[in-house]
Amino acid sequence: MKMVKTLITTVFCTALLSASSQIKTSPYEIGISLGAGLYAGDLTPTILSPYKSPGLFIGFNGSKKLTNSLALQGNFSFGKIKADDANYSNPEYRQQRNFNFKTKVLELGAGVVWSPLGRTGSMSPYLTAGAGLSFVKVNRDYSNLNGEYFSNDPAIIEGLPQDIAHRLPRIIPVLPVGAGMRFSLSKKISLDFQTSYRLMSTDYLDGFSKGANPSKKDHYYTHTVGLIYSFGAKNSLACPK
Repeated sequence: MKMVKTLITTVFCTALLSASSQIKTSPYEIGISLGAGLYAGDLTPTILSPYKSPGLFIGFNGSKKLTNSLALQGNFSFGKIKADDANYSNPEYRQQRNFNFKTKVLELGAGVVWSPLGRTGSMSPYLTAGAGLSFVKVNRDYSNLNGEYFSNDPAIIEGLPQDIAHRLPRIIPVLPVGAGMRFSLSKKISLDFQTSYRLMSTDYLDGFSKGANPSKKDHYYTHTVGLIYSFGAKNSLACPK
């Protein structure tokens, strides 16, 4: 009789939990990521130039799934971006200008994650968009400038003093947009690859503008790999396992 009772209870709980699985599945996830921070601006002459001087970036995130395709996410990340004229021999003047910088970045942001195919398979592509604030500490260096080489260049003669006198930004509004792919390793753990580009309106992320290229705004982006942990459901009915 005891065995029959246990069997009936197990069948009942299994059916009940299966029917209410959508209600009991936790919508919350947390993640951690590691990757490269890349700068694009006055000191990077080509689209591939940022990869010559990557900086380390670390990120943390938390999200709440609204539907199978849409989630809200909060992000916290920090790292460094940098560039150096001395890395480029073409055009020739960069070796003589020798501007370089290192900027520490701490970013807080929030946005949405859209998975067009949903989260039903082992592989899930997604797009992200949001808004945030980047708290930056710019460290620029023009000490190796060959002044004689630029003696007739108004951008250096007139522009660099203006840059030196210009107050460097400390807080920059950013609009992160990105794309990624996540792979399910288990029911609770996923591997995540993401590229995220920050749109912004400053030209002093590198500390230079008038003395470099004032018509070209500065930006940065990240390539990261991370792990996502999905919280599971609690067995509130205390059904046998």
